[in-house]
Amino acid sequence: MVNIDMNIEKVNQGKKPLIIITGEKQCGKTTTCSILVSLLKDRGFSCGGVLSPGGETRRFHLLNSDRYLPFSPGRNEKTVSIGKFRISARNFDKAKESIIDDLTEDVLFIDEIGLLEMDGQGFYPEFIYALEKRSNFLILTCRKSILSLFIARHCSFLNYFLLFLTERNSDTYARQLFSFLNGSVSKPGVLPPKPGSFRLF
Repeated sequence: MVNIDMNIEKVNQGKKPLIIITGEKQCGKTTTCSILVSLLKDRGFSCGGVLSPGGETRRFHLLNSDRYLPFSPGRNEKTVSIGKFRISARNFDKAKESIIDDLTEDVLFIDEIGLLEMDGQGFYPEFIYALEKRSNFLILTCRKSILSLFIARHCSFLNYFLLFLTERNSDTYARQLFSFLNGSVSKPGVLPPKPGSFRLF
């Protein structure tokens, strides 16, 4: 269990900006992150956290270990409900643990922040803990439908960038974001001039 007691006004001190990748459902948010992870790792940067790629078989991708864990539970296995999915409780716990375990990696990913997190469930405790304890870049995916609510609740005192995906061109978006990170990830304390929303491109 993570401790989520925090002073939100102090969270921003000395932190690199939060990066929020947003857009409509199935616009390529996770695909953009997957391409970005490959670009970063090819340049020697470490990546942690979790992605949740879709396709025929939904699964968690634990980035630090490069392991894939299926959503589908085994026989007689405990499950948790996430939206329309019944997910292996064991694998979901491992995905949550990977966020906490990877706080020292160069770039930390959480995919995704959704309605479940807005109710304090899902990855929410790990997101809050990472927000407070991290020293790295934190990249989130967030559906456009809850973006305003998310920003109102969590970004009042934070430096953050928004990347809006307006078309399915994940390779271009990932390369543009990589260029931004490649120039910043090795420079401690790189922050935008004041708290607020900054479009990357």
